[in-house]
Amino acid sequence: SEAERALALDPASREATVLRAEAESHLGPPKEIQDRRTGIRWKLIPAGAFTIGCTAGDPDCYPDEIPAHAVTISRPYYLAASETTVGQYRRFANSVSGVTPTPPGFSQGEDHPVVKVTWGDAEAFCGWAGGRLPTEAEWEYPARAGRSDGRYPWGNQISHESANYAGTEGRDSWAYTSPVQGFAPNGYGLHDMAGNAWEWVQDGYGSYWSGAATDPTGPSSSSKRVLRGGSWSHQSRWLRVSNRHSYLSGDRNDNIGFRCAKTEIP
Repeated sequence: SEAERALALDPASREATVLRAEAESHLGPPKEIQDRRTGIRWKLIPAGAFTIGCTAGDPDCYPDEIPAHAVTISRPYYLAASETTVGQYRRFANSVSGVTPTPPGFSQGEDHPVVKVTWGDAEAFCGWAGGRLPTEAEWEYPARAGRSDGRYPWGNQISHESANYAGTEGRDSWAYTSPVQGFAPNGYGLHDMAGNAWEWVQDGYGSYWSGAATDPTGPSSSSKRVLRGGSWSHQSRWLRVSNRHSYLSGDRNDNIGFRCAKTEIP
């Protein structure tokens, strides 16, 4: 170890080396991991607390976003910086089954989000990638990136300069899906937490629980699963960080994709 090697040094060098080794041992897990096998860039999400649900003062909230309530994320985890891409899913298919989703009704590049995947498809990919689907709370917490007052991942306003959604204008020149890093990331370095493709999460769909919660997972028996983030085909109201949508877990759609999370910290 660095501390052991320091024993052979002069006193001043020994002290500096030991202090450096001790400091490095307390740096914690890496803030970002690039997985060459899967192509996923993982971003570290710190433990913390936030308010999930309808943002105060938001006139567009739906009934299933209420009541807003306190949630604690008790331990850090990693979340993919981008939605799973066509190319990443192809690696998985070639490695496991050779079966790729039916292409959508439009052309896509390898760096576009894979769509027309079921909840089970998404879960299988994340397992292969060494992770899992994020819970609904694990999705909204980093989407807010430490903000409590923003309707969107970057604040209260949205435009086609910051996300891919209904129509084309400005930076948003894509009628359908866009490259997963086509727009600037939010404060946690996450791309497309609003727009581009809906994202499957782990939770079954149901009404919000009442009162504060720690690491909530939602109902496990529902035939429908939660989707988050909105898509290229939806109006801005659907892209709000608190918006929830439900979909049958075995169904596919041209605007549904996913991203993975993992709890294992190096």
